[in-house]
Amino acid sequence: MIVRRINRMCRLRRLPKQDVLIMALALGMFTIYMMYNVGFTMGIVEGKKNSAVPQARDKEEEDAGGGAHEVVFEGLGQTMNDYVHHRNILEGMEVEEKQKDNEQIKLTEFQIYLKKLETRLLEKQQQLNKVAYVRGQLNIIQRDLPFYETPLRQNGFRVKTPEGIISSKLTEQNGTLLTRNEEIVASKDQTVTDENAINPWMLMLCMTYSDGDKGDCIQRETIRHLQAGQKVNRIPGIRETLWRKDKFCSTMNAARRIPALRKGVISPVCWVLPMQYEQFLGVADALGTDARWVVKSTAAGGAIQLLQPTRDRDFAKVKQYSEKNAVVQQYFPNPLLVFGMPISVRAHVLVTSIAPLTVYIHSQGIVHYRQDYQKHFKKVPNRTWMFSQFKNYLSQTYGKNAARIAFENMESVIVQTLLVVESSLEEHFKSYSTNRNTPFKCKHCFQLLGFDLIFNSTLHPVIIEVNGHPDLDFSKDANEWSAGDHTQQTVIDDTLKILFSNSSVALDVAEALETLNLNIGIKGLNCQSSHQLCLTDGDLEYLMGTHRQKQNKGQFQQLYPSTENHKYNSLIKDLVRLQNSKQKTRQKEPIPTDSRHSTPDLHPVITAVESFFHGRDTIQEQGYSQDQDVIGSVQRPREDVRPIHDVFDINNPYMEKYRKTQCSEDRQTMPYISGIFFEPNISFSPEFDPYTSEYYAKVPYDTMITRVWAHSMNCDCEVRLEDKYGLSRPANYSIGIGDNRVNLLVVDITHTEPWVINTYVVHVYREGLSEHEQEFKEDETHQVCSLIQECDLKFIPFERCGLNRMLYSSWPEFLQQTDQLPLCKAGDSPGQWAIPCGMCNDRNTCFFRKARWQPYTCRHVHMTHDRLQECMAGKRVIFLGDSTNRGIMYYIMEQVNGTLNEWDKTHDIKIYNNLNHNRTSTVFGYFPQFMIPANQRPMFDEAFMQVLAKAMPLENSVNTVIVIGGVHWLATHHLNVVKDILLREGLSDVTLIMKSLGAGFHQTVDGIHYLTPKEQHKVLLHNQGLIQQAQRLGFEVIDTFNITMARYKDFLQGKCSCHFHKVQEIVGTTPGSLPQPPQTKHTKIYRRGMAEESYNYHVHGDINALYSEILLNRICDP
Repeated sequence: MIVRRINRMCRLRRLPKQDVLIMALALGMFTIYMMYNVGFTMGIVEGKKNSAVPQARDKEEEDAGGGAHEVVFEGLGQTMNDYVHHRNILEGMEVEEKQKDNEQIKLTEFQIYLKKLETRLLEKQQQLNKVAYVRGQLNIIQRDLPFYETPLRQNGFRVKTPEGIISSKLTEQNGTLLTRNEEIVASKDQTVTDENAINPWMLMLCMTYSDGDKGDCIQRETIRHLQAGQKVNRIPGIRETLWRKDKFCSTMNAARRIPALRKGVISPVCWVLPMQYEQFLGVADALGTDARWVVKSTAAGGAIQLLQPTRDRDFAKVKQYSEKNAVVQQYFPNPLLVFGMPISVRAHVLVTSIAPLTVYIHSQGIVHYRQDYQKHFKKVPNRTWMFSQFKNYLSQTYGKNAARIAFENMESVIVQTLLVVESSLEEHFKSYSTNRNTPFKCKHCFQLLGFDLIFNSTLHPVIIEVNGHPDLDFSKDANEWSAGDHTQQTVIDDTLKILFSNSSVALDVAEALETLNLNIGIKGLNCQSSHQLCLTDGDLEYLMGTHRQKQNKGQFQQLYPSTENHKYNSLIKDLVRLQNSKQKTRQKEPIPTDSRHSTPDLHPVITAVESFFHGRDTIQEQGYSQDQDVIGSVQRPREDVRPIHDVFDINNPYMEKYRKTQCSEDRQTMPYISGIFFEPNISFSPEFDPYTSEYYAKVPYDTMITRVWAHSMNCDCEVRLEDKYGLSRPANYSIGIGDNRVNLLVVDITHTEPWVINTYVVHVYREGLSEHEQEFKEDETHQVCSLIQECDLKFIPFERCGLNRMLYSSWPEFLQQTDQLPLCKAGDSPGQWAIPCGMCNDRNTCFFRKARWQPYTCRHVHMTHDRLQECMAGKRVIFLGDSTNRGIMYYIMEQVNGTLNEWDKTHDIKIYNNLNHNRTSTVFGYFPQFMIPANQRPMFDEAFMQVLAKAMPLENSVNTVIVIGGVHWLATHHLNVVKDILLREGLSDVTLIMKSLGAGFHQTVDGIHYLTPKEQHKVLLHNQGLIQQAQRLGFEVIDTFNITMARYKDFLQGKCSCHFHKVQEIVGTTPGSLPQPPQTKHTKIYRRGMAEESYNYHVHGDINALYSEILLNRICDP
């Protein structure tokens, strides 16, 4: 009928309004009818077949705009879900039922499975009674319970404690505290297990110095049968692997044999006594007096001593441990000093799962100030910092990047240690397994650990001890502000948040596993032999628990798993190899559905999952870490933080002579110091007066180092050396020939940043070797003496040292014969220093101003000014290196020009084009740039390319001279880089010169590394290798090592004791007329023919002049 009416309307070609409505209704009903029928004939795809964990959508599905669980009607722009929605309306279903059906269709089979598993686990947790049982030893409970009780009650827990804690009516059986109600139970040899079966608790707090599994807290049988959601704050076996000092030593010694850990140091070398007593003595004898040893008694609260067995007085103390139990560790050399004092770090580490591993570090750790080794590294009372303050100090002192790396290194050694411990606990856990096929993984266990670490001067940490039950009582610091009180309370609060969070994360974890392209299945759902790994319910519970904890971590930072998991790949592979080697004969049993895989098995999966969440939540995570995370950023210290006062105030760790007597609270005394002190004693003028800020002193030639310190008058001030973040304790200074400036800054330390309010300066003048020499008379008889090395810095074994007589009858004869030698054809011709002396065995009769470096078979010449200008015309000399190269450049500039009009102590690139009547130019590039954080410094090839770019255009000829060198940084690969770059840039024909290594770092100066004579010998061997490689590559060589090492005492100002030049400002100029070194700070040097106000510069230093002249010889007479 409808069809006939439509045909009739079409023939009449008219459409009344009522007919249009009828037609629209008919078409709509027809469309719905067709969709309804299609719904019965089409299959609804709810997930991919043959995969337990659905993978990411195919590209064809994405291009079509559909999802993994939806059917798309092309042309209609509707999904199957939209169709079901309309169909339900037509059938008159309720809205609630429609939404429920939609939800069921959207969830995949795996999502439904994981959601049910999570719901089941959370429901079991909710069925538990919110009771926290406290068990343990009386003194520990009384100490620690106050920190737990308040947050537990705030979280809805009933705290069931031994009644004696409150009422002082306490029953003690074998050191275990029981409530009065439990006394009868205990007498019947029953435990908390019985009560747990009737009235299950949620949390067990074991407060003992043991694992608590031998009846002092909880029985092993109870641990085996704990219900889902129950937690115990003990991981069985931790005491036998980490907590006990002797077991920690054994674990770390075993870890040192793992290939991935051989390159780094995560703990000091140690021995367990008396079992390894003879081994220890053998090593101690071999290392001699250079090594110190920390001896720790294994008894609780045992003594700690710092001993050197090679000394008779200490050997008697060490000998007692041939029969007594103790642990000995090597004292960590070069510890990091904060304001001149060593420190140790207490990191609060929460392990919420051990197999597989989940570990967190709290942002509010504690930094303890300690006394030096003479006082056995004891803690200084009332001296603690929080991590935020410590990181702020590192950022200000070493740079933000260095502070970040220091904390990352700390986190890495903690994770590495716990990964090793997990593999060690496998044997211990076997005693808890009910059968061999159900391995015990301690999924109900957690433990808060205290990791004690120390940093060395390069900010590398080592673990010295692990405490399984950290001391939470800081009431002893109540008279002073202590970081610990607030810190410990926050740690407990955040621990409870992590353990008992109940947020739903199943769909998040499902999303991650479905999206990632992992070849894994689900045990009990769809596990196939082709899958690389089948996850158990226990594994899924672990993944959900880890993600749930991360969302409720408070001020904890998750260390493992994390996006940095790749750092531990090598270690985990080594642990798997080690484990497999132990189980060669045992076939690996399949893991039950409710059990868990170990960390090595799950490592690839959890790494991928963490990376997925990190990528998805990058913006949120960055915002959180910038605002809240102390580990990731430096927070402002609390306003109520009392300043860290002068280290001389309380329990002075230094000798009595360094002690500050008293200080004043009067604000008017803040800018002043009460005294300046030197050791050995130095007399200075004028006499000390707090209101005089500049002083002058003179020391003899043999005084190369001095210790200096000063005391502030005011209690809120400190005297710091060199800058406002400098040392505030007695410090060693190297004293170079001539003037040395010692800056003493008075700083107000009551502010977040120290304020400099006054500066005192002491000018220390060190006399030169030749200053008191008499006039040299050639007609008098002199012995000719050689000097190859000094006896107090003997760097060439089996070579003679000191002054030795040469076979010349007089100094004129020596000069006559050596002047007949041919000119040297190389800059590394071996030689020795020659000095005229009345007697070689009496230095007071020597004339060092006449000292001459004499090669054995040739001679170097000093070119005339005209010859030098002629030779250097048209040349462009490029220097790349440290300040020793800079000294050579300025000497050459002064010699070529006859004067030095410009000078700059640059640490960048500097160009001089106005030399030799604009016919000669020099370019200097400073390398390595030690003042820049290591990760921001340009690499050598970058620095070399930057200098070449600044020096362009360059000729590919001998007119382009490139000089590379420095004190100790140069290596053979630097030479290879130079050759490769020059070849690539078309500069293969330029003149290449290598200045070899030189003397330096032989004085024990604070803040500068020190090389022993044995290490100086290694530098000599390295220098010889450099020379050989340079000659193979076609470099000219200027060997400065033997020249400077024989005269190492003649260094000029500088902490490294490596400078043999000094640029001084002078007045007046006459080309070719060079001044002599000044005798005091006040001596001004005038040059004839110029007004007093006209200033120039002069490069002092005979040794620098010597090897600079050798360099000029190689440039002009190659």
